[in-house]
Amino acid sequence: MSRFATLLLGSLVLFICVSRVGAEEKPEGLAGKWVSQNQEKHPLVFEANGTFKYGYEMKNGEWVLVTGKYTIDAKGKITGEIHHKGVIFRPWYLLKDGVLQGPRGPNPRVVWRKEVAK
Repeated sequence: MSRFATLLLGSLVLFICVSRVGAEEKPEGLAGKWVSQNQEKHPLVFEANGTFKYGYEMKNGEWVLVTGKYTIDAKGKITGEIHHKGVIFRPWYLLKDGVLQGPRGPNPRVVWRKEVAK
């Protein structure tokens, strides 16, 4: 193989590898609204396009949702990134056995269940 062909093939392989970075698979069933199973009923919304909505604060009895992005690493850890009022917040979750689990405030393990469409 000529040196040019070797470089061309190497470049193609590199391009394919780089184009897959960040193209992680979304777990089946992640997209939708999730609600914590504690008294707060804290909402999370995951969209298939990588958008994430997080119940940031309660106002007048309703959750104010702020929008960010989420990624999923090779081990399945879901990490959100929200920029709101000068704060960068990165909550994380694990989807296991049909429930989301992660820390919330002082509680190291809160469970969220997917809200079923009515």
